[in-house]
Amino acid sequence: MSDRALHSARAARLMDLLGLTEDELCQTLAVDPLTLLSGQIEHRPELGILLTLLDEAGERTSSAVLRRWVRARGPHGRPLDALLARDFAAFEDALAELAERGFVLRGGAGAMITEAPRGPFRRSWRVRFAESDRQDVVFNAHYMAWFDDSMAELWRACFGSYAAAVERGIDIVLAEAQLHFRAPARFEDELALEVAVTHLGTTSVVTEHACRRDGELLVQGTLRHVTVDPATLRKAPMPDWFRTALARWGVA
Repeated sequence: MSDRALHSARAARLMDLLGLTEDELCQTLAVDPLTLLSGQIEHRPELGILLTLLDEAGERTSSAVLRRWVRARGPHGRPLDALLARDFAAFEDALAELAERGFVLRGGAGAMITEAPRGPFRRSWRVRFAESDRQDVVFNAHYMAWFDDSMAELWRACFGSYAAAVERGIDIVLAEAQLHFRAPARFEDELALEVAVTHLGTTSVVTEHACRRDGELLVQGTLRHVTVDPATLRKAPMPDWFRTALARWGVA
């Protein structure tokens, strides 16, 4: 792929992420339409900077949310207006504020606007030799460890990291765990691990876990966590930003 095609693709990606028109993109990059169509925009450093910021945000939310957000009017105006004025510092500040809210949009009268549930969070895992026992199957305790790792990865997708949620004042402790074994996994099996949020109470988070091999369900699990204050480890109601971020990984 040529540099010209590459940079044209990058401009198209910025338009797709934010739902920008060609005129809005030209004003943001301070180029004329002919320069945009020719693909000669590699000299625009703001293009790379904006894509880096938005790709990081895209790991935690969808382009549908970003498109609504960029045109939503907040206390400091619309993020789109900051882009068109080439005030990239203000745009970055607005994006940081959105991230602080857990990518929760607010409509009239402060009502929350959320996207439809995405369904289970998925990741892959290849069974290591040390995880199999003398029966040549995965030792049962490892499934619980994998499900716990899935929770950590879910937290990374929702909040940036487990530590980031703790720093904002919410931690979780495990209150209950149930596992149902249907078939064994073995050394070097390629597994698909899934976790879906099935209940969000005042302080309770219930997640359903699945371990599959080529579509076959091997192990099911249900975990119930309780939200707590990190300083005291006493129960604490989950805030809106926490609830909304987790709800995106629920089952519609």
